[in-house]
Amino acid sequence: MLKILFISVLIGLVFLFLNCRKKMKTFKWDATSCAPKLFPGEMYQSYFVFENDYEMEIPGCSSVLNNGWGVIGPIVGGNNYKPVPVKLKITWMSYTENKFYTGSFTLPKDSITKMFEEGFTEFQSKKHGTYDFITVGTAPGGIVVVWLLGSGKTTEVGRYQASETKVSMHDFVPTTNLDQDAFVKVVLNDDPAFNDNLKKNGIPFGLWDTYREKFNWRPYIDFEDKENAIIDEMMLYYFNGEIDVLSEKKLAINSFESRPRIQKITCWWSNKRTLNKAVIILDEEEIFKAYRFIYQDAPSQEGQLRIHVNKDDSYIWIFLENTDLKNHRDIQLKKASIKIYPVDELDRRYFTVFKGEFKDE
Repeated sequence: MLKILFISVLIGLVFLFLNCRKKMKTFKWDATSCAPKLFPGEMYQSYFVFENDYEMEIPGCSSVLNNGWGVIGPIVGGNNYKPVPVKLKITWMSYTENKFYTGSFTLPKDSITKMFEEGFTEFQSKKHGTYDFITVGTAPGGIVVVWLLGSGKTTEVGRYQASETKVSMHDFVPTTNLDQDAFVKVVLNDDPAFNDNLKKNGIPFGLWDTYREKFNWRPYIDFEDKENAIIDEMMLYYFNGEIDVLSEKKLAINSFESRPRIQKITCWWSNKRTLNKAVIILDEEEIFKAYRFIYQDAPSQEGQLRIHVNKDDSYIWIFLENTDLKNHRDIQLKKASIKIYPVDELDRRYFTVFKGEFKDE
């Protein structure tokens, strides 16, 4: 009798779980994690929590994260369909501080769901797509940031503040006989760049929040050959880890928007039948000074990053400027790394101006 009752309850729970799953919207995504370069971290216990209280582990345990801010790191999840997480539970080691941090944070389920549903225009293919990853970043000072990542698109979900905590080394690394100080020293000595950067620059507490500051600006391609040169696509990389792509409709409008400081731009254009690509990496110190000079205490004023391309597409100048004719300010960004490359002819099909030639393929 008890056995029959147990089986009945079990079957009931299974049907209840399946019924809940049918009601929950699901999307195809993987979990991943990251930490700023030169400021390594390592997950101890980190989970996404779903509405049914099921927990999914976020990768990063037994792996020193030093991959960059807002990027893809270790992956787990099987790239299958899952509901949107409603909570983040996380504990990690910040090696440059020799500290553990922990926190439990409510995630904006409705906003994440809307972002997955709305999607975006994907890089290069210019087809409609949506996000593929949810990544968790940890930085010194207990900073936690969550992003959605897709093909040419990274969007911040939220920023959270963790608290210091204690974790025994036996629990953190069961195989080590070292105490915490000695273990951290071993990790930092594993890459000379870690200690070299610490000695030279220390830990820039607050920097990752500064990266999140926004200004009203747009990128603007200023071709000398205005008759023949046509911009096709621009990929914007921001210091806060976000990425955006401008193509077709967005390029045609090219509106002023509230955006973080620009870190890198990749742009593609055609000039008659010649295809070009430019990769522009801004110098961090120079671009921060430029934003202060141009915007001063008015981040809502209109500004633009002007990319001036000469007539034969062989040279580029970069300027940050405002658009106020009465109080115009501009500054040339001379420390930017600028490289121009020819584009493979096989990529011609991705250029909007030539897509009619490949409509039957």
